[in-house]
Amino acid sequence: MGFRLSDNRGRIMESVIFIELYKRSLTTHTTDLYYWKDRTGAEVDFLLFEKGVKELIQVTWDIGAEDTKKREIRGLLRAMEAFGLKSGKVITYDREDEEGIGGRRIVFYPLWRFLLDIQ
Repeated sequence: MGFRLSDNRGRIMESVIFIELYKRSLTTHTTDLYYWKDRTGAEVDFLLFEKGVKELIQVTWDIGAEDTKKREIRGLLRAMEAFGLKSGKVITYDREDEEGIGGRRIVFYPLWRFLLDIQ
């Protein structure tokens, strides 16, 4: 039991996104959700699978800290390489932007837009 909400924002946000992804998968009956981690410890919070890997999603409250940004992008880039994808998504509290890294595209997507499904 915790009363320090500020320390749990990232976990709460991951839970909200999981619930929303799960609800969407129930309505489409086609998408499975997975977590991915490689031998080096790089990880991706959500791997959406539909006859192959369809989308990779990282979740972080704030991508402003350089070490957080490196960790989240490192996981995405490793997974994109492993599954042959050209883009990945990082859902943050409020950042909306794009970056190109090594021929791959990282899309920063705000939580509100994801929840409203405005794409």
